[in-house]
Amino acid sequence: MSATFIMALDNLLLSQNSITGIAQIKDFRQIQLSDFLLFIVFLMLFVRFFLGDLRYLDSRYIELEIEDYNPKRHTPIHRIIDFTSLLIHGVFFYFLSATILNFPLYYKIFTGVLFFNSIWLFITYHTIQEEDRDITEIKNCKTWAINNIIFVCLLVVFLLYSENLSLAYSLYVFFALATLNSIIDFLCTWDTYFPEIDDKSEKKKEK
Repeated sequence: MSATFIMALDNLLLSQNSITGIAQIKDFRQIQLSDFLLFIVFLMLFVRFFLGDLRYLDSRYIELEIEDYNPKRHTPIHRIIDFTSLLIHGVFFYFLSATILNFPLYYKIFTGVLFFNSIWLFITYHTIQEEDRDITEIKNCKTWAINNIIFVCLLVVFLLYSENLSLAYSLYVFFALATLNSIIDFLCTWDTYFPEIDDKSEKKKEK
């Protein structure tokens, strides 16, 4: 994930000298508004996925209490599935960072990221035992999925009807939709990204 962020930053700020072939920092005036907006979209999505994946793994494996251990939920195959899913997320982000200067392709890959993530979240939520779905991070999988799938539909519909629109207009609409998707995500699941600190020492004293 960090490597994809660096790659996106390189594509935004660096250019290759046509004579020497050496990468050099672009003049500020060389940075296109479209490239900057797509980088902002990438950054918002990056923060969501990075923090979301960390919180999911923490709640599922690291913060687990011994009495809450469930052999059916913590098998090697479940860990392999989680690893594979997160690896696929990373691959999607690689393609996003690689196409940050190519809006039409970036648009399609971004939509694909949200779609794949929605499917993964729905599967994650419904394959977990019902009694374990009260964990905040797991419960919010449903919220994340619904938010993403709604915007996937909006992006697909707009893509189908935007053939006669200018590239600039399409970019602004895309930026607005992508930004709104992230804002709704943070507003609805803030407690997942930034949970309150649970003082376990106090609980032990109470027991």
